[in-house]
Amino acid sequence: MIRFGFNQFGDAHVFEAITADRPTPKPGQVLLQVLGFGMNPYDVTLRTGAQAEMRPMTFPIVPGTDVVGRVVELGEGVTDFAEGDIVMNYRPIGGYSEYVVASTSKIYKKPRHSVIWMRQPCLKSASPLTIFCTISSMRKPVKPSQSKVPLVVSALSWCNWPNS
Repeated sequence: MIRFGFNQFGDAHVFEAITADRPTPKPGQVLLQVLGFGMNPYDVTLRTGAQAEMRPMTFPIVPGTDVVGRVVELGEGVTDFAEGDIVMNYRPIGGYSEYVVASTSKIYKKPRHSVIWMRQPCLKSASPLTIFCTISSMRKPVKPSQSKVPLVVSALSWCNWPNS
């Protein structure tokens, strides 16, 4: 499988395709085929090295904390999700990949009657984390209105991230 990351800090030109083995879900995890990922200001700070002292990592670094994906494999004991489910995943890193594994506590099923619109992203930032935080804070299920469930696609988008 292909992941997109970097082996040195710098501008966007340091990104490269990285070949890796397809991950296997452990108990309580699912394997997601990544359909889309958010590009956040945090990812820019990883790429430029601004996080290097506070959050040391080894190269290659594959950014990506926000993913929309299709469940393609279930780990042992997973019963709340099924193959084919479309989910949102907030993860610590690694979302710029063809496939990722995710704990079931870090994914949220796309509501049945909602649509996830994906647009050409602003390449300097996006804020899908807002989606996860909004949905995670809901304590009661959303009641569908006229067979539709609204889904926050982007509550904040900032396309003027400096020095990126």
